[in-house]
Amino acid sequence: IIASVPMLGIYPTTRQLIGVVIGLVLMGLIYWERFNVHDVRLSHLLMAASVPACYCLANIYLKIKFSNVPALPLAFGAMVIAAFVLLPPSLSLESIETIEPDATGNPMEVAVVSLLALGVLGTGLATFMFYKLLQNHGPLFASMVTYIVPIIALFWGWLDGEDVTLLQGVGLIGILVMVAIVQFGAIGQRAEIPLDKTDKIL
Repeated sequence: IIASVPMLGIYPTTRQLIGVVIGLVLMGLIYWERFNVHDVRLSHLLMAASVPACYCLANIYLKIKFSNVPALPLAFGAMVIAAFVLLPPSLSLESIETIEPDATGNPMEVAVVSLLALGVLGTGLATFMFYKLLQNHGPLFASMVTYIVPIIALFWGWLDGEDVTLLQGVGLIGILVMVAIVQFGAIGQRAEIPLDKTDKIL
């Protein structure tokens, strides 16, 4: 919201603002529980917060510059660029030969199948769907996925034997309610950028 107002000229509704702020407070309650159990440094929290902040700016830039580009070639281009960036250090720092063969097959087969499964389905398809949401409904709608990620992480932690407190459970339910409040009525509405924002980024 903070970035969308000056960069896109799009202001949230009162309902959206309330939902996002209360959701953020509930997210803070979930993390506060962990602060009391684990030694979490403020610097680590700020580093973690930099990730969704960068996503936010990237999403707004994509909305401004690539609204008219179909989501499929846009996602493909992003994957190609990522491959060119990651391939050289991967080839120089890692080796699939260090993977010991097992019942699943030889290391090369395991690597190729894993790359196709994770790259095409896990990343490629998800990126395409995300860009589609971003173009059709705007950055606020798409960025609400950030509120869902910690819920999945907490669930996996619970499956792995971590304790989930009552306060965290209440916080999770509250976050889901806030996400629903923010997204209510957004389906079917296309987020448009004001004409004076399409050719520049402030």
